[in-house]
Amino acid sequence: MRIGYAASVGEKSILDSMEFAKINGFNAVEINMNMKCFFPENYDKKDIENIKKYKKENDIEITMHAPEDIFILNLHEKVRNAGIDRLKEIIEFGKNIDASRMTIHIGPTPYFTLTDNKYYLDDIYHEEYKEILKDCLVDLSDYCENKIKLCVENSGRFTEKLYQDVLDNIMNKKNIFLTWDIGHSYYEIYDEIKFFRKNIDKIKTVHVHDVNDISDHQVVGDGKIDFSKYVEDIGCKDKVYIIEVRPREKALKSLKKFIQFMEK
Repeated sequence: MRIGYAASVGEKSILDSMEFAKINGFNAVEINMNMKCFFPENYDKKDIENIKKYKKENDIEITMHAPEDIFILNLHEKVRNAGIDRLKEIIEFGKNIDASRMTIHIGPTPYFTLTDNKYYLDDIYHEEYKEILKDCLVDLSDYCENKIKLCVENSGRFTEKLYQDVLDNIMNKKNIFLTWDIGHSYYEIYDEIKFFRKNIDKIKTVHVHDVNDISDHQVVGDGKIDFSKYVEDIGCKDKVYIIEVRPREKALKSLKKFIQFMEK
């Protein structure tokens, strides 16, 4: 079974994150590409060779999290294309360091606050947004060349009529998979648990963090989630479980409690 931690705040380099993973009982790491210390342009050919060497010798799987400030649901074509270009640069870097998969947030569309609710742009331009989402995901998945699994996460707004519907229509045709964030789906705002359970085979990454009455991304075992039933249903074959609790010392604490859930 592959269990890693989400490397973001407080990290220094890919190699340092891998070393922390190895020393502390993880066999995977998810590098968050929002962090400048993980930017592709910071690594030369020698750095990449060292990363791949350490990965192979210590059996550490590298996964990636795409930048969360690049939203592909954008009606401005030039802006959208610039974001896609940067994501392709990151995918290319992932290929070079032998990363196995990359999680991506689709992101919400802009909204207007009315007197009694919020009105999202995809409620107005629904069909156009569906086409944009499909085209962008297919473009990125083709660029992955079956070397990296592109995994869409249920982050933020994950409606059935846009996000889930598009994914249902293209996942079985393209190299497009899922990241199930268990904490994000706990309150079932978008009926996503049903969506993920019917697409278990497409889940390649699982984000693990607990939820309490105040917030999510809490230490495993300190909140409301019984992770044992999720692991039983999702399974372990070709899945990477990422402890998404920060800082990494709290991820280590969560690892010990997560293992206890699995042993139930």
